[in-house]
Amino acid sequence: MTFIIKHKPVNKMYKVSKMKPKQLKSKKRKSLKTKAPSLLQNRLRLSKKQISFLNEVESSQPQPENTHLIPGLHFLGCGYNIFGSYADESAILERLIDPNKIKQWGTTPQGSKTYAHWPFVKFIKKSKALSQTFSGKNLDSMCKEMTKKAGISGSYCGFQGSVNLDTYKSVSKSYYHEWYRKLSIIQKWQLTLDNPTQIRKFLYPNVAKAINNWEPNKLFKRYGLYFTDGVILGGKFSYTSAIDTYKWASKDEMNLAVKASYFSFVKSSASYTSTTIKNKYESSSEIEIETVGGDNIVGGDSISNSQSYQNWKNSIKDEDITLIDFTDGGGLTGIWELASTHSRRSYLQQKAREYGEKMEDKYGFNPLGGRKLVDYVIKIKTGNSKYDDTDAKVLARLVGIDRLGIRRVGLWENLDTVKNDRERGKTDEHYIDKHEDLGELIQIELYHTEKKDAWVCEWVEIKNKTNGKTYSARVNKKFKHNKSLISLTEE
Repeated sequence: MTFIIKHKPVNKMYKVSKMKPKQLKSKKRKSLKTKAPSLLQNRLRLSKKQISFLNEVESSQPQPENTHLIPGLHFLGCGYNIFGSYADESAILERLIDPNKIKQWGTTPQGSKTYAHWPFVKFIKKSKALSQTFSGKNLDSMCKEMTKKAGISGSYCGFQGSVNLDTYKSVSKSYYHEWYRKLSIIQKWQLTLDNPTQIRKFLYPNVAKAINNWEPNKLFKRYGLYFTDGVILGGKFSYTSAIDTYKWASKDEMNLAVKASYFSFVKSSASYTSTTIKNKYESSSEIEIETVGGDNIVGGDSISNSQSYQNWKNSIKDEDITLIDFTDGGGLTGIWELASTHSRRSYLQQKAREYGEKMEDKYGFNPLGGRKLVDYVIKIKTGNSKYDDTDAKVLARLVGIDRLGIRRVGLWENLDTVKNDRERGKTDEHYIDKHEDLGELIQIELYHTEKKDAWVCEWVEIKNKTNGKTYSARVNKKFKHNKSLISLTEE
């Protein structure tokens, strides 16, 4: 088992400068005659892009006196790389909204404080912890669950950057690995654009020019296919596991093992059903744990049990928050919606779909094949009555459904390999070595080659010696130069 624990500091995508704040200011700004936002009191904790944003906010329309700038405003109205990480500031691209075009502030009291915000922004102060689970039969299908949660249209797969390929490189395109991502989300703030398309009139001039005039691929590469319109801020504990399903006969048992492992970190009472299951899970899985937000001293590899998890959770304060999720129903809007004409919006939407499909082909994790070779044993019982036996050849081929739901048909196998087989009342065994794994067997097709005499098959049984699963069927059928497809049931 590979097991990695790490902490992503807030603003991890940018190098946090150690220069004094004055050295980071690109231009002289007007002095404010208002109370400074609490975020400005701790500028060395912020990234260069955030400081640039706050400078622009201050130098535009001064916020009302005795107010605090709403935390996380810089995450709204930004281009977003949907092929990067899910709900993560590392995927934030260029800001689209020009603060200098916003001539007035909205103010909203919240408890003992009054917060200043753009008039088209709604916010909710939250104190909520919840869990989310994304899963998939392969990495692509798990990423598609995240794509759907973010409200992204189209059938392509986003958020491939959510998985650390340094950890999962050997299994990212595995045919047999099932994926789980369990999140413990500590919500502190929710910010949304009241009407996402309303920001058309507040775009930077160069952004508006790009949206309305640039070649689509150039536009999407710089600003993304989507922009943020609803964000959740706080802290996030992420548990990702890739499990070799071939070692598990029961999916329910495997699911319980995943929950037990996850709960061993976030709950005080969690246990495996047995030591055998625990060892089996640990030997068949690749696991990575990550914390975002909160105090990095108590996050990351400091978390080993529910108490250390609670210590990290308690460290998530308003000043140690970051982007952790999108709002229900989406959180992202297509950048084409910001074009000034209907025809340009329709054109960009079509080109965005084509661009997304190309990106999926380039960076997706569709399994490359590489199915295991397994050993099958086929047992066939010939009828007891006179003339039920045969000296002719009997051929068989197996049919299965693989773990991705694809029907797999094996090659015809000659079962006439033993002298005096298919004798009346006898059971014959046939070994098929190194056959491509067909998944869950659903059928066997039998073919009796004799044209004159018939052969009666009473029952058939197939065992996958590699994973121990057995399938069987009552046949009780006469074969005379004909084929028959027989349904199997797992014993």
